[in-house]
Parts: sequence; structure tokens; C-alpha cells
Amino acid sequence: MELFERELFLYRLLAGYLRFKNDNINLKIITPPLEIIYESQEVYNDIYMEAKSNSCLTQEELTEMMMDKGLWQEEDNEQLNVVLPKHIEFWKVEIYQNFHKKDDREKIRTFLNTAKTAISGLFSKKHTFDHYSQHGLATFARWQYIAENTVYDYSNNKYDFSEINITNVLEFLNRHQISEGVIRELSRSEPWRSMWIAGKKTKTLFPDAATNLSEDQRRLVNWSGLYDSISEHSESPPEEMLDDDDAIDGWLIVMNREGKKARDKASIEKRVGTPKEGEQFIVASDKGEAQKIYELNDPTSRMIIKQRLAIIDKMGEAEDKNFVDVQREMNSGTGQIMMKGRR
Repeated sequence: MELFERELFLYRLLAGYLRFKNDNINLKIITPPLEIIYESQEVYNDIYMEAKSNSCLTQEELTEMMMDKGLWQEEDNEQLNVVLPKHIEFWKVEIYQNFHKKDDREKIRTFLNTAKTAISGLFSKKHTFDHYSQHGLATFARWQYIAENTVYDYSNNKYDFSEINITNVLEFLNRHQISEGVIRELSRSEPWRSMWIAGKKTKTLFPDAATNLSEDQRRLVNWSGLYDSISEHSESPPEEMLDDDDAIDGWLIVMNREGKKARDKASIEKRVGTPKEGEQFIVASDKGEAQKIYELNDPTSRMIIKQRLAIIDKMGEAEDKNFVDVQREMNSGTGQIMMKGRR
């Protein structure tokens, strides 16, 4: 984004309201205060219970209805909740690891964007009929109540919706949501970055308590803190990578995996002691711990485990001499003995 675009988003976010302009109508949509949020939750609960008593569909029932009519498949669930998230994680790590190979990086990004588009399409498809569900009806009522109590004219009078209806306002709000990508760019760029640094020193970044911050303001603060942590990390990525959200996500995934592996290793060692050199067999207490132990192996060791399991599966039972890796070691040892004998 250009500086003027960042300034528009930032000062709108800091001001705590959004201007609504429609023909000759100029209104302000303010950030709902805590009392309105609380009351809107009561509205949600009341409408939800009413919808439930009227036998409106639950989210699960709505999904079943869509499946019965061929509008949603079990495969769609698998793609939405398992397959595509794994693909997105994989491609983000690939972008991070290939960051300095521009052509490779951008080719990988096309695969990532394809997965992002697919998961967005499936999400929209799954929630097409949410407005018929208990949750959907209650959510609309909640947002309707918020709109009724947060739209003002420029004389600070609550608007009576005589010329436009609430649906117009809700659609306007939906179109003008600040995306996560924009929030991230604001958090690491000027003019916010200087404000953030000064605010941390003076402890006067926002006049209100954190509970009174808008959702966008909280997101801005959280991302600003995360970028601070990334920059201060002992293995922080190069500065030019900070502007690439996909690459930074990949870095975060890798750091999280390495941290988890270190914690799992420490936990296992606490129980069984420090592993000795070579193979060590550890009895796991459950499947979860078995997976943790398996993940402590390096890629070569995992390949050996898979090879051995395949041989056992084929033969029913096996001895050491039947394993390819053992045969390789034996042949290597025999070769070394023969070489020494020739000297």
C-alpha cells in the first residue's frame, strides 16, 4: 500500500468509527461500547433459544440437509478441515525456505494462492444457508441490535433509519472490513510503527483499557507485538522477509515445529533419561506419546522405520539381518575389514 492508503486505514481504526456515505446521507458507525456488546449478546441468546424452541435447524442439521440435497459432500469437509489447511501450511513453509530464489518462490506462491482460493470457496459454500440456522438467525439479530445503537448522524443523534435500512448498513460494514493482510502491513509500517514504539515507552498508546479497544485495534496491537517478537528472536528472519506475509507465516510454522520438538524431547528425556548414541527403544505410554517419540527421529531414521515396518508387514516377522539398513551396515563393515586386510 501507498502511505496515504495506510494513513486512511490507520486513522479510521484509531478514530474508532467508520463514515457511511450514501447519496446525501452522511453517518458515523461507531465502535460498539461494552454495554452494547453485552446487550447484543443477550439478544443473541434470546433469539437462539427462540429459534431452538421453534425447531429451527442447528449447524449440524443444516450441513446434513445440504448433504442430502447434494449441495455438500463429505469430501468437501475433508478438503476444508484437513487437506487444504495442510496444503496451505506446506506451501507457506516452502515459500519461507525458498525466499531468496525469486522464481521458485513466486511459482510456489501460485500453488499457495490456489489452495487459499479453494478453501475460501468451500467456506462460502458451506455457510451459504447459515441464515436459516439457529446460529445464523441469532447472529443477524445481534448485529441488527448493534447497528441500531451505533449509527449516528454528525450532530451525534442516533440515526432513525428513516431513509436507509439496517441491512444497507450491515452490508456496508461487511464490504469495509479491514483485512488481516492490511492490519499486518499497518502494524509493521509507518506511520503506526513510530506511534507503537513511542507508546510502549510512555505507556499511553490508547486512552482506554484493553477491554474497550475495538476488534481492529486489538488486532493491530497483537500483530505489532508479534512483529516485535519476530525481530527479537535469536533466529529472526532477514528484514526484507518481514513484508512477505506468506514467508513470515512459513517461518512461524517452522519455529513452532522446532519449539514443539524441543519440548517433546525434553519431556521424553525427563521420563527415560538422555538417549544414548545409536538406537534406543522407548516404550510409549499412549498413542500421543508414541507420535511424539516418532517425530524426534530425523528424516533418515523415519525412512528406516518405514522400511522396517514394510518388511515386517510383508514377512510377518523379521530378524535384524532381514532389514535393508542392517544389511547395508554389515556390507559396509565387511568392506572395511577387507580393505584393511589388503594394506
